[in-house]
Amino acid sequence: MNLPNVLNSSIEAAITQINSWFPTMEELQNHQDNRRTLPPVLQTVVFGTEPHSFGVEWATAKGATKVEIDATNAAAGNPAPNLARIGPATTEKALDNLQFQGSGAHVIISNAEAVRFRSLTLTGLHIDGSDDDLQSAGDLGSRFLLVSILDGNNEWLPTYTVPTVPANKVMPSMYGGASFNNRLLRFPAVKSKKLRLSLVSSGFPSDSYTETSIRLEGVTGMAEALSADLELTSPSGQPQWAFPGELPAGTPLNYVDLRNALKLDLNADLPNALAEGRALKANFTLKGKSGSAATFSFGQPKGALVREHTGMQRFELRGEETSLDLGETLDGAAPDSVIGDLAVKYLGLRVLAVQSDFPLEPNEQVRGRVVADKAVMRVLEEGALDGRDVAQFGLIGRAAEACELDIQLFKYQGGQAGDALGLPARLTLEADRNFAVHWVDAPALENWSGAAVVCARALSGRFLWAERARPLLRIVIRDPDPGGALLYLRNRGLTLDQFGIAVSETQQTWRAQHFNSQVFRTSMPQLYSDLFLTVDFTDLTLRYRR
Repeated sequence: MNLPNVLNSSIEAAITQINSWFPTMEELQNHQDNRRTLPPVLQTVVFGTEPHSFGVEWATAKGATKVEIDATNAAAGNPAPNLARIGPATTEKALDNLQFQGSGAHVIISNAEAVRFRSLTLTGLHIDGSDDDLQSAGDLGSRFLLVSILDGNNEWLPTYTVPTVPANKVMPSMYGGASFNNRLLRFPAVKSKKLRLSLVSSGFPSDSYTETSIRLEGVTGMAEALSADLELTSPSGQPQWAFPGELPAGTPLNYVDLRNALKLDLNADLPNALAEGRALKANFTLKGKSGSAATFSFGQPKGALVREHTGMQRFELRGEETSLDLGETLDGAAPDSVIGDLAVKYLGLRVLAVQSDFPLEPNEQVRGRVVADKAVMRVLEEGALDGRDVAQFGLIGRAAEACELDIQLFKYQGGQAGDALGLPARLTLEADRNFAVHWVDAPALENWSGAAVVCARALSGRFLWAERARPLLRIVIRDPDPGGALLYLRNRGLTLDQFGIAVSETQQTWRAQHFNSQVFRTSMPQLYSDLFLTVDFTDLTLRYRR
């Protein structure tokens, strides 16, 4: 015998056995899916003076313009959202004014109106001439306690016996369903104004049976109430479904699709909910006859709050970030989807990204150099402008006081500015406390290759030129080809997530474009590209799933 092989096979068998005790991943997934599709649990609703209220309560989203409700796709036994299920139920109530004829061959128990008798509690039920109290089926000996009802022809109709009449040759057992224990006589509900109790011999129901005289000292009873006068109404009071009168026991469930009513009423409540800063609500009411009951469930609806920006909105990108202006502040929660048409037109200009500095970040600590009558230089890398058609320079800073600047490009030789490569450009600014990019058109430049330097000198006033490791400068060149540069949509204050799309043609359109929804929360996202663009958003739609 090869002992290692035997041991290995035993271990493998044990592992297989142990694994069989646990569900597979597929079985776990199926179980999870089944849980998701289980129908809402039916509950029993008992009606009093107030109707049963149910409905929807959704958190709002800032700027929402309408509510959408998902379509209902109902299957028997597996109701979809938006469906109310209503079915029969029974309750029992005490009969307060029962009358009875207390002795004789029969005891007759009557109520002022026809009810569905469900049980009787018999106090002091005796056989005439005996003080023995009949309290349970075992006290009856060989006799039957017979319950009869008064039918529509005013005839007494035998209905139940305790115990059940047993089968006899070709006759099956009869009059079953009742019980008698501890003075409580209970039976399936029968509707009548009167019941008759009789004590009959074992020959019942043949002609040979006899009746024993009995007497009764007291009785109380319970009646069964069916679902009755049911009505379902929407929040606006519009009837959605009704069943006048009694709903018979055993009636199949009624399925009521509330999608349209939900859509109308939630949309009607939306403006008020937004104005009052509260949840969006739509409460339906299910009414019924007081004292009756019904089985009920409601599949919570699925849908969305929609923020629509219809029509076209145009934004101009000129080498700086531009906020997307959508009016009201965005909700703090990100939408589940953002969809719209996007069109761009390239204007033939782009930032020379490799030679340009990024604009200042929000809340960035800024330091800089003061530009006065002495020029401040920003040195460009060797060959930075070789073969470039320079269109604009952008100085990042602020005017400490009203000032007039000359910006000029020079050859960079021996660590200083050499010969001029063009005429100076003039920039006039008012005093401002905010840092920004200040653009100036670049004059025509001589064909030059090599190192160059941009110099700024104040003819009057002072300018604070922001710097990191060097004064911050943006350079814009003319270029007929956008070259697949990206257009970004991002939200710097919240997340590193962003949306980017490549621009490879002078005019492009994207239909039903899906944007990164994480960008659209709390504060407006910013548009940015190294390209100078006209950007059009059309029918931008934000959906917040509920």
